[in-house]
Amino acid sequence: MKLVGASDLLARRIIGNEIFENVDVAVIVRALVQKYRHPGVTYDETLIPLTGKVLTKFTMPFRTLGQALDTLGKTLNTQRGVPFGVLPDGRFFFATPEPPTLTLDVNDVQSLALLTVSGDDAITEMTLIALSRASGVNPNVVAVYPAGYGAGTITPGGIVTRGGFTARGLPYQPATYTLKTVAPGFESYGLQGAAIVPDGSDVLTRTLPLSDVLNDGFTDIANAMDGSGTTYAQNDGVSRSPYLQFRVPAGANADPVVGMRALYSLDMNGLSASSFPGEITLQYSFPDPTGATAYFATASFDFHLTDTGGAPREVTSLRPLPEEFLASLRSAPWAVDTPAPYTATVNFSFETLSGQSTVPAGRLKLYALEFIALDRVKVDTIAQSSLRPPAQEPTEFRVTALPSALSSVTLTGHSGGNLVGDVAEIAGEHTAAGLTRLTIKLQQPGASEVSRLVRLITQEAAAGAQTDLRGYIERNP
Repeated sequence: MKLVGASDLLARRIIGNEIFENVDVAVIVRALVQKYRHPGVTYDETLIPLTGKVLTKFTMPFRTLGQALDTLGKTLNTQRGVPFGVLPDGRFFFATPEPPTLTLDVNDVQSLALLTVSGDDAITEMTLIALSRASGVNPNVVAVYPAGYGAGTITPGGIVTRGGFTARGLPYQPATYTLKTVAPGFESYGLQGAAIVPDGSDVLTRTLPLSDVLNDGFTDIANAMDGSGTTYAQNDGVSRSPYLQFRVPAGANADPVVGMRALYSLDMNGLSASSFPGEITLQYSFPDPTGATAYFATASFDFHLTDTGGAPREVTSLRPLPEEFLASLRSAPWAVDTPAPYTATVNFSFETLSGQSTVPAGRLKLYALEFIALDRVKVDTIAQSSLRPPAQEPTEFRVTALPSALSSVTLTGHSGGNLVGDVAEIAGEHTAAGLTRLTIKLQQPGASEVSRLVRLITQEAAAGAQTDLRGYIERNP
Protein backbone atom coordinates (compact mmCIF):
# COMPACT_ATOMS: atom_id res chain seq x y z
CA MET A 1 0.00 0.00 0.00
CA LYS A 2 1.31 3.44 -0.87
CA LEU A 3 0.21 7.02 -1.22
CA VAL A 4 -0.10 7.83 -4.91
CA GLY A 5 2.88 9.91 -5.98
CA ALA A 6 4.64 10.11 -2.62
CA SER A 7 6.09 6.59 -2.63
CA ASP A 8 7.15 7.08 -6.25
CA LEU A 9 9.26 10.00 -5.09
CA LEU A 10 11.59 7.53 -3.34
CA ALA A 11 12.72 6.33 -6.76
CA ARG A 12 13.43 9.90 -7.90
CA ARG A 13 15.91 10.90 -5.22
CA ILE A 14 19.62 10.14 -5.69
CA ILE A 15 21.75 9.32 -2.66
CA GLY A 16 25.44 10.09 -2.23
CA ASN A 17 28.49 7.92 -1.68
CA GLU A 18 28.27 7.50 2.09
CA ILE A 19 29.80 4.39 3.64
CA PHE A 20 28.16 2.82 6.70
CA GLU A 21 30.08 0.31 8.80
CA ASN A 22 28.98 -1.93 11.68
CA VAL A 23 25.57 -0.35 12.25
CA ASP A 24 21.97 -1.57 12.41
CA VAL A 25 20.06 -1.58 9.12
CA ALA A 26 17.55 0.84 10.63
CA VAL A 27 20.32 3.33 11.43
CA ILE A 28 21.31 3.37 7.75
CA VAL A 29 17.69 3.80 6.65
CA ARG A 30 17.16 6.68 9.11
CA ALA A 31 20.25 8.47 7.88
CA LEU A 32 19.39 8.08 4.19
CA VAL A 33 15.73 9.07 4.58
CA GLN A 34 16.52 12.12 6.69
CA LYS A 35 19.12 13.36 4.24
CA TYR A 36 17.65 12.46 0.86
CA ARG A 37 13.85 12.33 1.25
CA HIS A 38 11.65 14.57 -0.89
CA PRO A 39 10.16 17.59 0.95
CA GLY A 40 6.74 15.99 0.55
CA VAL A 41 7.79 12.97 2.65
CA THR A 42 7.74 13.24 6.44
CA TYR A 43 10.44 11.59 8.57
CA ASP A 44 9.21 9.77 11.68
CA GLU A 45 11.85 7.71 13.51
CA THR A 46 9.20 5.64 15.32
CA LEU A 47 8.21 4.12 11.99
CA ILE A 48 11.80 2.91 11.39
CA PRO A 49 12.41 0.53 14.33
CA LEU A 50 15.79 -1.06 15.04
CA THR A 51 16.05 -4.45 13.34
CA GLY A 52 18.87 -6.17 15.23
CA LYS A 53 20.61 -6.81 11.91
CA VAL A 54 24.09 -5.20 11.84
CA LEU A 55 25.79 -4.73 8.47
CA THR A 56 29.58 -4.82 8.37
CA LYS A 57 29.65 -2.43 5.42
CA PHE A 58 27.07 -0.79 3.16
CA THR A 59 27.38 1.69 0.32
CA MET A 60 25.42 2.28 -2.91
CA PRO A 61 26.88 5.45 -4.39
CA PHE A 62 24.62 7.55 -6.61
CA ARG A 63 21.73 5.06 -6.74
CA THR A 64 18.13 6.02 -6.09
CA LEU A 65 16.87 6.13 -2.54
CA GLY A 66 14.26 3.50 -3.47
CA GLN A 67 16.97 1.09 -4.70
CA ALA A 68 18.97 1.50 -1.52
CA LEU A 69 15.91 0.91 0.67
CA ASP A 70 14.94 -2.19 -1.32
CA THR A 71 18.46 -3.63 -0.95
CA LEU A 72 18.51 -2.91 2.77
CA GLY A 73 15.13 -4.59 3.15
CA LYS A 74 16.43 -7.73 1.47
CA THR A 75 19.22 -8.01 4.02
CA LEU A 76 16.39 -8.73 6.48
CA ASN A 77 14.31 -10.95 4.17
CA THR A 78 16.24 -12.24 1.17
CA GLN A 79 13.12 -13.33 -0.72
CA ARG A 80 10.70 -10.41 -0.53
CA GLY A 81 12.46 -7.76 1.47
CA VAL A 82 10.43 -5.84 4.04
CA PRO A 83 7.56 -3.39 3.51
CA PHE A 84 8.49 0.26 3.17
CA GLY A 85 6.95 3.32 1.59
CA VAL A 86 4.90 6.40 2.39
CA LEU A 87 1.63 6.27 4.32
CA PRO A 88 -1.37 8.34 3.20
CA ASP A 89 -0.50 10.99 5.78
CA GLY A 90 2.96 11.43 4.17
CA ARG A 91 5.06 9.63 6.78
CA PHE A 92 7.80 7.24 5.66
CA PHE A 93 7.80 3.71 7.18
CA PHE A 94 10.29 0.83 7.00
CA ALA A 95 9.93 -2.72 8.40
CA THR A 96 7.04 -1.74 10.63
CA PRO A 97 4.16 -4.14 11.37
CA GLU A 98 1.77 -4.64 8.47
CA PRO A 99 -1.09 -2.13 8.43
CA PRO A 100 -4.46 -3.62 9.40
CA THR A 101 -6.89 -5.37 7.09
CA LEU A 102 -10.47 -4.27 6.60
CA THR A 103 -13.72 -6.03 5.67
CA LEU A 104 -16.40 -4.03 3.88
CA ASP A 105 -19.78 -4.89 2.45
CA VAL A 106 -20.00 -4.27 -1.27
CA ASN A 107 -23.03 -2.03 -0.66
CA ASP A 108 -20.91 0.33 1.47
CA VAL A 109 -18.53 1.30 -1.32
CA GLN A 110 -19.01 3.54 -4.34
CA SER A 111 -17.91 3.34 -7.98
CA LEU A 112 -16.86 -0.32 -7.75
CA ALA A 113 -14.84 -1.49 -10.78
CA LEU A 114 -14.54 -5.29 -10.75
CA LEU A 115 -11.65 -7.52 -11.81
CA THR A 116 -11.30 -8.15 -15.52
CA VAL A 117 -9.77 -11.11 -17.31
CA SER A 118 -7.20 -10.37 -20.01
CA GLY A 119 -6.85 -12.63 -23.05
CA ASP A 120 -8.34 -15.92 -24.20
CA ASP A 121 -5.30 -17.95 -23.20
CA ALA A 122 -6.08 -18.26 -19.49
CA ILE A 123 -6.24 -21.82 -18.08
CA THR A 124 -7.39 -22.51 -14.54
CA GLU A 125 -7.80 -26.30 -14.87
CA MET A 126 -5.26 -28.45 -16.69
CA THR A 127 -5.73 -32.10 -17.61
CA LEU A 128 -2.39 -33.63 -18.49
CA ILE A 129 -2.19 -36.74 -20.66
CA ALA A 130 0.65 -38.52 -18.95
CA LEU A 131 0.81 -41.95 -20.58
CA SER A 132 -0.99 -42.95 -23.76
CA ARG A 133 0.65 -46.16 -24.98
CA ALA A 134 3.16 -48.79 -24.02
CA SER A 135 6.66 -49.40 -25.33
CA GLY A 136 7.27 -51.87 -28.11
CA VAL A 137 5.56 -52.45 -31.45
CA ASN A 138 2.04 -53.87 -31.61
CA PRO A 139 2.12 -55.44 -28.14
CA ASN A 140 -0.44 -58.08 -27.20
CA VAL A 141 -2.10 -58.92 -23.92
CA VAL A 142 -0.96 -62.38 -22.95
CA ALA A 143 -4.23 -63.06 -21.14
CA VAL A 144 -7.31 -60.97 -20.42
CA TYR A 145 -10.14 -62.39 -18.36
CA PRO A 146 -12.94 -59.83 -18.25
CA ALA A 147 -15.22 -59.64 -15.26
CA GLY A 148 -18.01 -62.20 -15.66
CA TYR A 149 -15.89 -64.48 -17.83
CA GLY A 150 -17.42 -67.45 -15.98
CA ALA A 151 -20.28 -67.30 -18.46
CA GLY A 152 -17.86 -68.22 -21.22
CA THR A 153 -16.05 -71.44 -22.00
CA ILE A 154 -12.63 -72.46 -20.71
CA THR A 155 -10.87 -74.83 -23.10
CA PRO A 156 -8.56 -77.63 -21.88
CA GLY A 157 -5.61 -75.41 -22.67
CA GLY A 158 -6.86 -72.73 -20.31
CA ILE A 159 -7.93 -70.34 -23.07
CA VAL A 160 -11.11 -68.41 -22.30
CA THR A 161 -13.63 -67.84 -25.08
CA ARG A 162 -16.47 -65.38 -24.80
CA GLY A 163 -18.81 -64.34 -27.55
CA GLY A 164 -16.69 -66.13 -30.13
CA PHE A 165 -13.48 -64.26 -29.23
CA THR A 166 -10.43 -65.71 -27.55
CA ALA A 167 -9.35 -63.81 -24.47
CA ARG A 168 -5.72 -64.91 -24.64
CA GLY A 169 -3.55 -62.98 -27.07
CA LEU A 170 -6.05 -60.22 -27.78
CA PRO A 171 -4.66 -57.05 -29.38
CA TYR A 172 -3.60 -54.74 -26.60
CA GLN A 173 -4.92 -51.20 -26.39
CA PRO A 174 -3.28 -49.47 -23.40
CA ALA A 175 -5.34 -46.96 -21.48
CA THR A 176 -4.62 -43.25 -21.39
CA TYR A 177 -3.59 -42.06 -17.93
CA THR A 178 -4.43 -38.48 -17.08
CA LEU A 179 -3.99 -36.19 -14.10
CA LYS A 180 -5.88 -32.98 -13.37
CA THR A 181 -4.82 -29.95 -11.35
CA VAL A 182 -6.62 -26.67 -10.78
CA ALA A 183 -5.61 -23.12 -9.97
CA PRO A 184 -7.12 -21.08 -7.14
CA GLY A 185 -10.34 -19.51 -8.32
CA PHE A 186 -11.17 -22.23 -10.84
CA GLU A 187 -14.76 -22.30 -9.63
CA SER A 188 -15.15 -18.67 -10.69
CA TYR A 189 -13.51 -18.93 -14.11
CA GLY A 190 -13.87 -22.58 -15.22
CA LEU A 191 -11.23 -22.21 -17.96
CA GLN A 192 -10.01 -25.68 -18.95
CA GLY A 193 -7.13 -26.99 -21.00
CA ALA A 194 -5.49 -30.33 -21.86
CA ALA A 195 -1.97 -31.17 -22.99
CA ILE A 196 0.34 -34.10 -23.60
CA VAL A 197 3.40 -34.46 -21.41
CA PRO A 198 6.34 -33.09 -23.43
CA ASP A 199 8.66 -35.71 -24.88
CA GLY A 200 11.57 -36.39 -22.56
CA SER A 201 9.82 -35.35 -19.37
CA ASP A 202 10.52 -37.54 -16.38
CA VAL A 203 7.10 -38.80 -15.23
CA LEU A 204 7.93 -42.33 -14.06
CA THR A 205 9.23 -43.69 -10.80
CA ARG A 206 10.53 -47.09 -9.73
CA THR A 207 9.05 -48.35 -6.52
CA LEU A 208 9.09 -51.45 -4.38
CA PRO A 209 6.41 -52.23 -1.77
CA LEU A 210 8.59 -53.86 0.86
CA SER A 211 5.59 -54.59 3.07
CA ASP A 212 3.87 -56.86 0.52
CA VAL A 213 6.38 -59.50 -0.59
CA LEU A 214 5.94 -63.27 -0.91
CA ASN A 215 8.85 -65.69 -1.27
CA ASP A 216 9.39 -69.41 -1.65
CA GLY A 217 12.69 -71.00 -2.66
CA PHE A 218 14.87 -67.88 -2.71
CA THR A 219 17.57 -66.94 -0.23
CA ASP A 220 18.87 -63.47 0.60
CA ILE A 221 15.75 -61.80 -0.86
CA ALA A 222 16.72 -58.46 0.73
CA ASN A 223 19.51 -58.27 -1.86
CA ALA A 224 16.91 -58.04 -4.63
CA MET A 225 15.31 -55.07 -2.90
CA ASP A 226 18.31 -52.98 -1.83
CA GLY A 227 18.43 -50.99 -5.08
CA SER A 228 22.13 -51.64 -5.64
CA GLY A 229 21.81 -53.84 -8.72
CA THR A 230 24.95 -55.72 -7.69
CA THR A 231 23.75 -57.93 -4.86
CA TYR A 232 21.24 -60.70 -5.54
CA ALA A 233 18.79 -63.26 -4.22
CA GLN A 234 19.23 -66.78 -5.57
CA ASN A 235 17.35 -70.07 -5.81
CA ASP A 236 18.03 -72.43 -2.91
CA GLY A 237 18.23 -75.61 -5.00
CA VAL A 238 15.52 -77.25 -2.87
CA SER A 239 12.21 -75.80 -4.00
CA ARG A 240 10.88 -77.22 -7.26
CA SER A 241 8.96 -74.01 -7.97
CA PRO A 242 10.82 -71.07 -6.47
CA TYR A 243 9.10 -67.70 -6.80
CA LEU A 244 9.37 -64.14 -5.53
CA GLN A 245 6.30 -61.93 -5.72
CA PHE A 246 5.72 -58.21 -5.13
CA ARG A 247 2.26 -56.67 -4.92
CA VAL A 248 0.66 -53.22 -4.71
CA PRO A 249 -2.92 -53.77 -3.48
CA ALA A 250 -5.93 -51.82 -4.69
CA GLY A 251 -6.70 -48.89 -2.41
CA ALA A 252 -3.06 -48.27 -1.50
CA ASN A 253 -1.81 -44.71 -1.46
CA ALA A 254 0.57 -45.47 -4.30
CA ASP A 255 1.36 -44.23 -7.78
CA PRO A 256 -0.49 -46.20 -10.50
CA VAL A 257 1.67 -49.12 -11.67
CA VAL A 258 2.24 -49.12 -15.44
CA GLY A 259 5.14 -51.54 -15.85
CA MET A 260 7.94 -53.50 -14.24
CA ARG A 261 11.72 -53.95 -14.23
CA ALA A 262 13.72 -57.07 -13.44
CA LEU A 263 17.46 -57.75 -13.49
CA TYR A 264 18.30 -61.46 -13.39
CA SER A 265 20.76 -64.10 -14.55
CA LEU A 266 20.17 -67.75 -15.43
CA ASP A 267 22.89 -70.35 -15.97
CA MET A 268 21.53 -73.50 -17.66
CA ASN A 269 24.93 -75.04 -18.41
CA GLY A 270 24.48 -78.83 -18.49
CA LEU A 271 20.72 -78.62 -18.02
CA SER A 272 17.81 -78.95 -20.42
CA ALA A 273 16.22 -75.53 -20.70
CA SER A 274 12.89 -77.00 -21.84
CA SER A 275 12.58 -78.87 -18.54
CA PHE A 276 12.81 -75.75 -16.41
CA PRO A 277 10.41 -73.07 -17.69
CA GLY A 278 10.66 -69.72 -16.01
CA GLU A 279 8.86 -66.42 -16.42
CA ILE A 280 8.26 -62.92 -15.12
CA THR A 281 4.57 -62.05 -14.95
CA LEU A 282 3.07 -58.58 -14.61
CA GLN A 283 -0.57 -58.85 -13.65
CA TYR A 284 -3.36 -56.37 -12.98
CA SER A 285 -6.52 -57.54 -11.21
CA PHE A 286 -9.60 -56.09 -9.59
CA PRO A 287 -13.22 -57.09 -8.86
CA ASP A 288 -15.86 -56.51 -11.48
CA PRO A 289 -16.26 -52.71 -11.18
CA THR A 290 -19.95 -52.94 -12.06
CA GLY A 291 -20.60 -55.33 -9.19
CA ALA A 292 -22.47 -57.66 -11.56
CA THR A 293 -20.32 -60.69 -10.73
CA ALA A 294 -17.98 -61.91 -8.02
CA TYR A 295 -15.23 -62.65 -10.53
CA PHE A 296 -12.02 -60.71 -10.89
CA ALA A 297 -11.00 -59.00 -14.09
CA THR A 298 -7.39 -59.78 -14.94
CA ALA A 299 -4.81 -58.65 -17.47
CA SER A 300 -1.41 -60.34 -17.41
CA PHE A 301 1.82 -60.11 -19.38
CA ASP A 302 4.40 -62.93 -19.38
CA PHE A 303 8.11 -62.68 -20.17
CA HIS A 304 10.05 -65.93 -20.67
CA LEU A 305 13.28 -66.34 -18.71
CA THR A 306 16.01 -67.20 -21.19
CA ASP A 307 19.43 -68.66 -20.48
CA THR A 308 21.84 -65.75 -19.96
CA GLY A 309 24.93 -67.91 -19.38
CA GLY A 310 25.12 -66.48 -15.89
CA ALA A 311 25.45 -62.86 -17.08
CA PRO A 312 22.91 -60.31 -15.76
CA ARG A 313 20.10 -59.38 -18.14
CA GLU A 314 17.55 -56.61 -17.68
CA VAL A 315 13.89 -56.80 -18.65
CA THR A 316 12.09 -53.47 -18.54
CA SER A 317 8.65 -52.90 -19.96
CA LEU A 318 5.76 -50.47 -19.74
CA ARG A 319 2.44 -52.26 -19.89
CA PRO A 320 -0.32 -49.95 -18.63
CA LEU A 321 -3.69 -51.39 -17.74
CA PRO A 322 -5.75 -52.19 -20.88
CA GLU A 323 -8.12 -49.48 -21.98
CA GLU A 324 -11.29 -51.51 -21.53
CA PHE A 325 -10.45 -52.02 -17.84
CA LEU A 326 -9.24 -48.57 -16.82
CA ALA A 327 -12.20 -46.90 -18.53
CA SER A 328 -14.58 -48.78 -16.21
CA LEU A 329 -12.40 -48.29 -13.12
CA ARG A 330 -11.68 -44.57 -13.44
CA SER A 331 -13.72 -42.23 -15.57
CA ALA A 332 -11.97 -39.15 -14.11
CA PRO A 333 -8.31 -38.08 -14.12
CA TRP A 334 -6.02 -38.84 -11.22
CA ALA A 335 -5.06 -36.35 -8.55
CA VAL A 336 -1.93 -36.45 -6.41
CA ASP A 337 -3.79 -38.32 -3.65
CA THR A 338 -5.82 -40.78 -5.76
CA PRO A 339 -5.37 -44.32 -4.37
CA ALA A 340 -4.48 -47.25 -6.61
CA PRO A 341 -7.71 -48.57 -8.20
CA TYR A 342 -6.29 -52.01 -9.08
CA THR A 343 -3.93 -54.59 -7.64
CA ALA A 344 -0.60 -54.86 -9.46
CA THR A 345 1.54 -57.98 -9.04
CA VAL A 346 4.99 -58.88 -10.36
CA ASN A 347 5.85 -62.58 -10.06
CA PHE A 348 9.34 -63.99 -10.74
CA SER A 349 9.10 -67.78 -10.90
CA PHE A 350 10.82 -70.95 -12.05
CA GLU A 351 9.38 -74.44 -12.32
CA THR A 352 10.94 -77.89 -12.37
CA LEU A 353 8.94 -80.27 -14.52
CA SER A 354 8.01 -83.71 -13.26
CA GLY A 355 10.84 -86.24 -13.35
CA GLN A 356 13.59 -83.63 -13.30
CA SER A 357 15.98 -82.76 -10.50
CA THR A 358 15.80 -79.23 -9.16
CA VAL A 359 18.08 -76.60 -10.58
CA PRO A 360 21.25 -76.38 -8.45
CA ALA A 361 21.41 -73.53 -5.98
CA GLY A 362 22.65 -70.20 -7.32
CA ARG A 363 21.87 -70.90 -10.99
CA LEU A 364 18.99 -68.40 -10.95
CA LYS A 365 19.85 -64.99 -9.50
CA LEU A 366 17.60 -61.97 -9.08
CA TYR A 367 19.40 -58.63 -8.68
CA ALA A 368 16.34 -56.38 -8.80
CA LEU A 369 12.59 -56.70 -9.14
CA GLU A 370 10.46 -53.59 -8.95
CA PHE A 371 7.47 -51.75 -10.31
CA ILE A 372 7.49 -48.83 -12.71
CA ALA A 373 4.76 -46.36 -11.78
CA LEU A 374 3.41 -43.07 -13.03
CA ASP A 375 4.67 -40.51 -10.51
CA ARG A 376 1.62 -38.48 -9.48
CA VAL A 377 3.68 -35.69 -7.93
CA LYS A 378 5.89 -35.26 -11.01
CA VAL A 379 2.91 -35.17 -13.35
CA ASP A 380 1.09 -32.74 -11.07
CA THR A 381 4.12 -30.44 -11.11
CA ILE A 382 4.13 -30.43 -14.92
CA ALA A 383 0.38 -29.81 -14.98
CA GLN A 384 0.67 -26.92 -12.54
CA SER A 385 3.36 -25.32 -14.69
CA SER A 386 0.85 -25.37 -17.58
CA LEU A 387 -1.77 -23.39 -15.68
CA ARG A 388 -2.24 -19.80 -16.78
CA PRO A 389 -4.37 -17.91 -14.25
CA PRO A 390 -6.16 -14.86 -15.63
CA ALA A 391 -4.29 -11.58 -15.56
CA GLN A 392 -6.32 -9.20 -13.46
CA GLU A 393 -6.72 -5.45 -13.31
CA PRO A 394 -6.98 -3.93 -9.83
CA THR A 395 -10.41 -3.65 -8.31
CA GLU A 396 -11.10 0.01 -7.61
CA PHE A 397 -13.70 1.60 -5.35
CA ARG A 398 -14.33 4.75 -3.32
CA VAL A 399 -15.17 5.12 0.36
CA THR A 400 -15.49 7.92 2.89
CA ALA A 401 -13.61 8.24 6.21
CA LEU A 402 -11.45 5.09 6.21
CA PRO A 403 -8.38 4.50 8.44
CA SER A 404 -5.24 6.00 6.99
CA ALA A 405 -3.33 2.72 6.57
CA LEU A 406 -4.48 -0.64 5.20
CA SER A 407 -2.72 -3.73 3.85
CA SER A 408 -5.69 -5.62 2.40
CA VAL A 409 -9.45 -5.34 1.96
CA THR A 410 -12.18 -7.97 1.73
CA LEU A 411 -15.40 -6.99 -0.01
CA THR A 412 -18.28 -9.21 1.06
CA GLY A 413 -21.74 -9.58 -0.38
CA HIS A 414 -20.74 -9.75 -4.05
CA SER A 415 -22.72 -12.20 -6.19
CA GLY A 416 -19.52 -13.84 -7.43
CA GLY A 417 -18.15 -14.38 -3.94
CA ASN A 418 -15.89 -12.35 -1.69
CA LEU A 419 -13.30 -10.13 -3.37
CA VAL A 420 -9.99 -10.14 -1.51
CA GLY A 421 -6.93 -8.17 -2.56
CA ASP A 422 -3.82 -6.40 -1.37
CA VAL A 423 -4.07 -2.62 -1.16
CA ALA A 424 -1.99 -1.34 -4.05
CA GLU A 425 -2.81 2.37 -3.88
CA ILE A 426 -4.82 4.84 -1.81
CA ALA A 427 -5.58 8.27 -3.25
CA GLY A 428 -7.36 10.97 -1.25
CA GLU A 429 -9.38 13.97 -2.31
CA HIS A 430 -11.39 16.69 -0.54
CA THR A 431 -14.87 17.47 -1.80
CA ALA A 432 -16.55 20.88 -1.86
CA ALA A 433 -18.61 19.77 1.11
CA GLY A 434 -15.43 19.26 3.13
CA LEU A 435 -15.55 15.45 3.05
CA THR A 436 -12.44 13.33 2.58
CA ARG A 437 -13.00 10.60 0.01
CA LEU A 438 -10.49 7.84 -0.64
CA THR A 439 -10.07 5.86 -3.85
CA ILE A 440 -8.64 2.41 -3.07
CA LYS A 441 -7.13 0.05 -5.64
CA LEU A 442 -6.76 -3.65 -4.87
CA GLN A 443 -4.32 -5.93 -6.65
CA GLN A 444 -4.58 -9.72 -6.60
CA PRO A 445 -1.25 -11.31 -5.53
CA GLY A 446 0.75 -12.66 -8.46
CA ALA A 447 -1.48 -11.08 -11.10
CA SER A 448 1.25 -9.13 -12.84
CA GLU A 449 0.43 -8.62 -16.51
CA VAL A 450 4.14 -8.38 -17.39
CA SER A 451 4.90 -11.67 -15.64
CA ARG A 452 2.05 -13.35 -17.46
CA LEU A 453 3.23 -12.19 -20.88
CA VAL A 454 6.81 -13.27 -20.22
CA ARG A 455 5.57 -16.70 -19.15
CA LEU A 456 3.39 -17.05 -22.26
CA ILE A 457 6.24 -16.09 -24.60
CA THR A 458 8.50 -18.65 -22.93
CA GLN A 459 5.88 -21.38 -23.16
CA GLU A 460 5.21 -20.70 -26.83
CA ALA A 461 8.92 -20.79 -27.66
CA ALA A 462 9.30 -24.10 -25.86
CA ALA A 463 6.26 -25.53 -27.63
CA GLY A 464 7.68 -24.53 -31.01
CA ALA A 465 10.88 -26.41 -30.25
CA GLN A 466 8.98 -29.64 -29.59
CA THR A 467 8.80 -31.73 -32.76
CA ASP A 468 7.05 -34.67 -31.18
CA LEU A 469 4.84 -34.63 -28.11
CA ARG A 470 4.27 -38.07 -26.66
CA GLY A 471 2.39 -39.05 -23.57
CA TYR A 472 4.78 -41.76 -22.46
CA ILE A 473 8.34 -42.51 -21.42
CA GLU A 474 9.52 -45.84 -22.70
CA ARG A 475 12.46 -48.17 -22.59
CA ASN A 476 12.41 -51.18 -24.91
CA PRO A 477 13.07 -54.58 -23.36
